[in-house]
Amino acid sequence: MWSSVVLLSGTILIPDISGFTKFVNETEFSAGREITRQLLQGIINNNILNLEISEIEGDAVLFYTKNTLTPIQIKNQYEIMLEGFSEKLRS
Repeated sequence: MWSSVVLLSGTILIPDISGFTKFVNETEFSAGREITRQLLQGIINNNILNLEISEIEGDAVLFYTKNTLTPIQIKNQYEIMLEGFSEKLRS
C-alpha cells in the first residue's frame, strides 16, 4: 500500500467590492450587473503579479498563485488593484 503526503504552499487573494449588497439592492438589475462587471474588470486588469483566477463570484475575484508572496508584494498588488478599481468607480 502506498501513502503520500502533499504539502501545498501558495497565496490566495480575494478582493471584493465593499458595500456590494446595498448597491445590488438599490440598483436596477442590468445596470448593476454592468457596473459590477466593469468594477471587477478594473481589479482584474491590474493583476501585475499574473495571479491565476480561480473564480469570479458576485462581487469578488479569487486569485491564487502556487508561489508564496511576501507581505510587501501583496500590499503592492492590493494598492494597484485598488487604484484600478477606483478609476473605474470614478468613471
